Amino acid sequence: MSLLDDGIYTCIFNTFPSGQILTNIRVTVHVPPAGKVTGSTHVSDHYDVTLASCVASNARPAAEVLWRLGALNDSLRTETSSTQHSDGTVTVVTNILGAPSKHLNQKKIQCVVKHSTLTKQLELDYVINVHYPPEVVKIIPDDPTEAEEYHCLVDCNPTPSSYIWIRVNGSTPHSEGNKLFIPKSSSDLNGVYICTASTEYGSVSGVLYVDNTGSTDVCRDLFISSCAILGLLWCLFCTVSRVLTFY
Repeated sequence: MSLLDDGIYTCIFNTFPSGQILTNIRVTVHVPPAGKVTGSTHVSDHYDVTLASCVASNARPAAEVLWRLGALNDSLRTETSSTQHSDGTVTVVTNILGAPSKHLNQKKIQCVVKHSTLTKQLELDYVINVHYPPEVVKIIPDDPTEAEEYHCLVDCNPTPSSYIWIRVNGSTPHSEGNKLFIPKSSSDLNGVYICTASTEYGSVSGVLYVDNTGSTDVCRDLFISSCAILGLLWCLFCTVSRVLTFY
């Protein structure tokens, strides 16, 4: 059966001796919707944009389209429109609108399409993708007590395209991507190291103070996972203080 079969049909009964009996039958053809979810990546901003669209196309009658937002109900809103086609089918589009902020990144939402022809509603998942610049750096050791490798971890999306490690007033350190290699036995590699991570949206730096002498150093404890220039100044101050102690 197709849409061309939609219409009024007349059923004729021939009886004797009464003659013909006519009965009209209305045939309505229903068409199931084709459902899909579309969306694009947005850069973090304060202005509302269309984050995703759920489309139930060419259905008869019009399908019901809704979004399940869960905890995001208060931060997102929906907007629905429909288009009537010449063949009698209808396309319904429900958009999700909101400001593309960092906290929305990688959040899962779900579009639900309901229709009389469907034995089970369509459930279409979508993951919001928001790009935001690097904000926080954490430099962590591979081992809390016997570290020989340090990782520069950055809170951003997408992941950094480059990492640059430098040693303050020293030689170029042995590094690979976001990893810095410092053998535990190499006390001559003690000092202040800076990791700078960059994306297309900006750069951010983190500071690490390494002391492999075995002595307790508040600077190392403080900056093993910090990322502030203030930390660099504090470490330099601690170093100078230790030197002055010997005089």
